[in-house]
Amino acid sequence: QAVPAGQARAESSSALRPSARRTAVIAATAGVVPSLGAVGVAWAEEQAESKAEPAKSEGKEEEEPKEDPDFIARRLKKMEPDDLKREMTDDEYFEAVLKLTPLQRFLALEGKDERPNTGKTVNGYKWDSKEEGVYASAISGAELFSSAARYDSKDGQLSFWAPRSSRAVIERVDVQDKLSKPENEWRIQIVDRRSKTHLGHVYSDGPEPTRKRYKINAGVLRFVPGAAPPGDAAQASAGWKFA
Repeated sequence: QAVPAGQARAESSSALRPSARRTAVIAATAGVVPSLGAVGVAWAEEQAESKAEPAKSEGKEEEEPKEDPDFIARRLKKMEPDDLKREMTDDEYFEAVLKLTPLQRFLALEGKDERPNTGKTVNGYKWDSKEEGVYASAISGAELFSSAARYDSKDGQLSFWAPRSSRAVIERVDVQDKLSKPENEWRIQIVDRRSKTHLGHVYSDGPEPTRKRYKINAGVLRFVPGAAPPGDAAQASAGWKFA
């Protein structure tokens, strides 16, 4: 029996959706985060059956930063063994990533950082919120920082002097810096250990008791208001050792 052309096209489109999703998942296999473009394609297909959004206004919109198409291949050559061991299943990871906005994905997956005074957690808390609580990864859900270790670094960025636990994060030389900068300009990147996604960077110009400044993107975190666990300097001491 002949199938109407419109129905055939719809069924064909539906059949293709899992393959694109699988492509993004394969890119994430063993902890390698998929490119923003791959996630964006999969996200679009996941939303294909939802109601079409109204037409956008003709007002000028800020252009999304463009990713380097060769970046993933070059990054893999520089990766360390721990970079290939994500502690989430593909389904857990992919489901969490698809809930993020394009900007939040750009921060978490492409290793970029927020502009000063603009940060906001995925559940709407501004970077300079004074509320007490815990900051968790928006992707893995792991508790990463406590407001008890938060301080005003005077640069418009969410900052802490220690992580919640040294076991929850990885402090390592920024892979993108290795690819594009001389060694004396390499920064120390902070990565969520469970999801292997970018959080921010740590510097040696922080306050006592650790003298470390963890500059973290609010857009990759979820803030959970409530009692704030005390800051623990030992957790910072267990991380990167600055010369």
